[in-house]
Amino acid sequence: KSLSEKWKHTAVRAERKEINGVKYLIFSSGDSVLHRMQLADGWSFRCDPNELSGKIGSWDVRARLHDMAFDGTDGSVIYSSLAGYGWALEPEPGLEHMRAYNEWCIDNFKDLPNTFVPSGMLPVWDPAQTLSEFRRVKALGYRSVMLPLELPHANPIPYNDKAWEPVWA
Repeated sequence: KSLSEKWKHTAVRAERKEINGVKYLIFSSGDSVLHRMQLADGWSFRCDPNELSGKIGSWDVRARLHDMAFDGTDGSVIYSSLAGYGWALEPEPGLEHMRAYNEWCIDNFKDLPNTFVPSGMLPVWDPAQTLSEFRRVKALGYRSVMLPLELPHANPIPYNDKAWEPVWA
């Protein structure tokens, strides 16, 4: 699933930029910079903007299987990277990003359930919304979900509040 026309302008993207001689990986949505990470010496700056790691296995399942066989790895838990910045967006586009990611990810890895365990992204703006998406991704076939360590928005309901009990249950 892709983003609806209403939210395409908020699509989270990553690009490498050099600013005053310093190399950065910059994560943005629309005109807003969500995060800027300075690249350490030795990181390749020559890279397709859509390819963040330099290893083909980071986005191609067959290449990932090859990498895993080479490394002697039998399984892999799949966590979002770029899509994880959906938590930094406002609730409506953020939820849209998470749903698009959740549908893409389970679809991409569903044929190899004994090798890959994708983790669904859950929204955290409202515990009831979290529970709803939790149930939806479980129905899609997810066995793992993820939440951010810290709630990324103003005036959040803390994870230890009773409102979260249905999610933890």
